[in-house]
Amino acid sequence: MNRVLIVIATFLFLPFWQAVDASADIRLNGRVVDDVTGEPLAFVNIVYTDRGTGTTTGIDGGFSITTGSLPGFLRLSYVGYQTMTVIPSEDDVSRTMVIRMKQQPVLLEEVTVTPGVNPAHRIIRKAYENRRINNPEMLSSFSYTSYNKLFFTLVADSVLSRINLPGSANVSIRFAFTGGSESGQNVNEAEAEAEKVDSSEIRLREFIERQHIFLMESVSKREYRRPGRNNEQVVASRVSGFSDPSFTLLATQIQSFTFYEDHISIMDRSYLNPVSRGSASRYSFILEDSMFTELDDTLFIISFRPYPGRNFDGLQGVVYINSNGYAIQHVIAEPYEPRGFFTVRIQQNYNFVEGKQWFPGELNTDIILGRESLSTGTETRYSLVGIGRTYLSDIEIEPELSRRGFNNIELKIAPDAYRTDNPYWEKFRVVPLTEIDLQTYHFMDSVGREANFDRTLRLFETLASGYIPWGYLNIDYASLLDYNYFEGLRPGIRVLTSQRVSERFSAGGHVAWGFKDREMKFGAGASLLLWRPGDVRLELSYSRDVAEAGGYGFYVTGVDLTSENYRRFMIGRMDYTEAYDAALSMQLVRHLEGRFYLNVREVIPCDAYVFAGEGTESSSFLFTEAGMQLRFAYRERFMQTPRGTRISMGTDYPVAWFNYGMGTDIFGGGYEYTRISAAASHTFTTRSLGRTSLKIEGGVADRNMPYQVLFSGKGSYRGFSVEAANSFATMRPSEFISDRFASLFLRHNFGSLLYRSGSFRPEVVLVTNMGIGKLSEPGNHLNIPLRTMEQGYIESGLLVNNIIRQFFMGYGAGVFYRYGPYAFERTIDNFAFKLTLSINLR
Repeated sequence: MNRVLIVIATFLFLPFWQAVDASADIRLNGRVVDDVTGEPLAFVNIVYTDRGTGTTTGIDGGFSITTGSLPGFLRLSYVGYQTMTVIPSEDDVSRTMVIRMKQQPVLLEEVTVTPGVNPAHRIIRKAYENRRINNPEMLSSFSYTSYNKLFFTLVADSVLSRINLPGSANVSIRFAFTGGSESGQNVNEAEAEAEKVDSSEIRLREFIERQHIFLMESVSKREYRRPGRNNEQVVASRVSGFSDPSFTLLATQIQSFTFYEDHISIMDRSYLNPVSRGSASRYSFILEDSMFTELDDTLFIISFRPYPGRNFDGLQGVVYINSNGYAIQHVIAEPYEPRGFFTVRIQQNYNFVEGKQWFPGELNTDIILGRESLSTGTETRYSLVGIGRTYLSDIEIEPELSRRGFNNIELKIAPDAYRTDNPYWEKFRVVPLTEIDLQTYHFMDSVGREANFDRTLRLFETLASGYIPWGYLNIDYASLLDYNYFEGLRPGIRVLTSQRVSERFSAGGHVAWGFKDREMKFGAGASLLLWRPGDVRLELSYSRDVAEAGGYGFYVTGVDLTSENYRRFMIGRMDYTEAYDAALSMQLVRHLEGRFYLNVREVIPCDAYVFAGEGTESSSFLFTEAGMQLRFAYRERFMQTPRGTRISMGTDYPVAWFNYGMGTDIFGGGYEYTRISAAASHTFTTRSLGRTSLKIEGGVADRNMPYQVLFSGKGSYRGFSVEAANSFATMRPSEFISDRFASLFLRHNFGSLLYRSGSFRPEVVLVTNMGIGKLSEPGNHLNIPLRTMEQGYIESGLLVNNIIRQFFMGYGAGVFYRYGPYAFERTIDNFAFKLTLSINLR
């Protein structure tokens, strides 16, 4: 009986004793900020016991310590800041402590390697050895929900310079424009400074303190299956100034999701990971500090930066490695030598989820746009700064995910994503919107309605597809003025009906005039979308135009912005062609898309060419051809907008093309033949050496066929001209003809690995192109200069890109040399001098 009473009493009083025990705990909450700027400091080490037990601040500088009694001290240490000790008081228990740390300037002197073992190397090596265990993307599956927030604002250069100090990769740009207390400036100082500035300066400062320039939020749900399959849907999105935007920006589009790959991607540029094989020979590592975590693990704090004189794209920053699995717990990094239009700094924070897997919990991104500060008409100069935060929740490790839920559309934006109400948002916002955020939405939304930002966005979306919207019509802006060596300047216009007429049907036509050949060209066509999920489209067209004699191409979707397009400027041998075409294009299966066609073409050569075959001579030709064009891009990723537009996000694997054409005698076709061509291309990065691009092309056509269905060499020589990738720079257009051929185009871009000096960072590119071909019956082709390349054609070149940079454009120069069996007698004739153009978004 007594035992029963004891058990009952235990259960009755257990909650009371738990409450008493809980009430005995002391909890200290606080925030660590920069003493001058008031900027929150992420991952500051805070030790609060003599044994060395401690914690670190979160990405937003906050910390929480729960102990049985009030700690006797808080010892704070942080790379680039003075170590300090704070004695907490009883009053600190009932309020949020604000601790200000002072910067300690770091002089980046040359690193001297001393004998002995660097203890940081052992820890980095252990982290690398455990990368497959700790890398979330090596799991069979996972899922999570993310809340993303990004805003842009103006920051005075005087403030920015305090953060942009040497060795300051440990600092993120997380400004809080909330008055003097955050900026480290008292009221009297602020009033004194205000007297020195004019009214426009004051108005600008008031605007910055009142609101941001731009604000965007989104909620997305992501599912992942190994290897590399993603299904992410944006379920809620809000963009200041827009009521129906068709875009969103997630943290994983700016930085790598984890810090375990050999190369870390930041704004689509790759940097050698300091936690990678052999990194100790390239990076200087310093074990800055260590401490015990509240779970009795050891947290090692290691700073890193490239050794001086090591010419590679590297990072600088601080990595925190937990002895539990030697996993990365925190990391702060930025490019050691920023370049391009953006400067980006990233932070990642990992949590030990479900007691079995380290997983990202927070991703932060700071972006400084432009190398030069902005002139605002005031004495103070400002820089445009973007601040992004991503918080992950509802993380599930290795859930059961069906394969049917994954396809090549990796990112979708739900049609109703922009119509979510405030209660829905509040479920995901980790930090409530501030008054500045609310004012930004209020002000920018009213401006957006007045200026019709949504219409402007639709305009840019149409421009990206190659057209200028004009009422119910879309105008192909590339058709307004073109050029090639045969026609000279080619003004014209091509129009199609827009989606305002129909989202499924479009019709249009084109007309153009060549100033050099003095001939009019024209055509008309129509397109009908039969099935949207498979992008099945029927196309009919008629044209009287010109086409390259013996030219060939491969299936291209969307606007082709590669430099291969520049070759059309150099084409000098064209045929006049009247053509009727019918085609059906579609997504056949995952990764494979195709176009099936039937066309009838009457071709009249532009010169005196005559084909002598089967006892007859012909100077005009009628072809009826049926065939298909296929494109295979393994794991090509797409983003789909609410309006159904698919935008390619690229692929890390080779891309292959295949063309098959069969000539028939139907509709009066005079030639029966088979014409096959294929190509494959791949671009890959070699660690510490740069980026290699490779393209292989080949084709075969039936013998004894006219020039028009054979293959001319892809020559692009015109003295000093624009360099066109994947073509022969020293080969004259139409110099060679083949009925079977193979070509190899190889280039290696060292980037700025070979030379860099301050902001001058030209990219050195080595190029070698080779080709071989055969023509079975050359005697059938009359009245044209004829060469074949059975002995093999070869050329090499040196390009120096980005000698001059202007905004997103880079200008350079290069030279190619032709050698081997087909070299000319005069040395100068073997040279080709080129101008290079490149688009630099990174």
